[in-house]
Amino acid sequence: MLTGNYCFFNLLTIALCLVLLDDAAILRLVPIRCVAFSPVFKTRGSTSKLRPFVTVPLACIAITLSLVQLSGMFRLQGPWPKPIAAVYEWLLPFRTFNSYGLFAVMTTSRPEIIVEGSQDGMTWVEYEFKHKPGDLKRGPQFVEPHQPRLDWQMWFAALGDYRQNPWFVNFCVRLLQGSPEVLKLLEHNPFPAQR
Repeated sequence: MLTGNYCFFNLLTIALCLVLLDDAAILRLVPIRCVAFSPVFKTRGSTSKLRPFVTVPLACIAITLSLVQLSGMFRLQGPWPKPIAAVYEWLLPFRTFNSYGLFAVMTTSRPEIIVEGSQDGMTWVEYEFKHKPGDLKRGPQFVEPHQPRLDWQMWFAALGDYRQNPWFVNFCVRLLQGSPEVLKLLEHNPFPAQR
């Protein structure tokens, strides 16, 4: 959480990891009065456990298919046996074994869209965003867990064109109209007199 502005994604990851904690570990952290009223921490009777002849094959399948995925991430396209490749292809639409991450596929450059306006068609002034990279003298802001949607979408808009991002055209039209709702999303309005 200290090394990057991943918005609320770190909090989601922490929430997912909480279910991995052993009940005994959680009991040490939770006040005793909460335990008494929670059905989660009530003692359960003996439950039937999956036999190793079920869990071991499932673990082998999961590990093998994860290795297929991992090899693809490192671009090691080895000749996998046909049954393994067939099972992997069959499970692929379910996204059961896939690369997960905010940036599972990274770009090697970071193009940026610079939005400028002019009153005379000769002198152009840049619209500065609150969180998107812009002024090199301004340090990056810490925004977690907030996700500045406009600034975030500007990054992805720079990876395509206006046909793939119709919202960007509407954004520019609203800037030309001087929409107060849109101007509030920016750091400052370079044309404050134009309303």
